[in-house]
Amino acid sequence: MTKREKLKINFKDKRQVGKAAKMSETSSVIYMLTERYNRTIKIGFAEDFEKRMSQYRTYSTSFVILDVKPGTREDEKRYQKMLEEKGFERYYPELKSEWFVIPEEIKKDEIKGFKFFD
Repeated sequence: MTKREKLKINFKDKRQVGKAAKMSETSSVIYMLTERYNRTIKIGFAEDFEKRMSQYRTYSTSFVILDVKPGTREDEKRYQKMLEEKGFERYYPELKSEWFVIPEEIKKDEIKGFKFFD
C-alpha cells in the first residue's frame, strides 16, 4: 500500500489526500482529527504528517482526518486556545491533552476543519 493509499483511508474528504501528501513533504503541518465513535477532536502538530498518522493507526483505527495545513507548534497552541474559548474542554485537563470534548450544543458535523474558526 502506498503512502497516499494509507492516508486516504482516514481522510473525511478524500480530495484533500494529494494536497496533504504534497504539503507534508515540504513543511511541518497542523492537523485536525476526530474519532468516528465519540465526541472528541484533536489539533496536533507534525513535522512528518504521514509518519504521525501511521503512529495513530497503532492505537486507533477509527480516527478521521478533518483538515491539514502548514503550521507551527505556535499555530497548534493558538488553535487549541481557540477551542477552549469556544467552550471545548480538554479530554485530560491535568495533562494539557491535545484532545478536546465537543460540547453537546455543537453538532459534530459542523466541524469540517480549520474553517470552523472563521
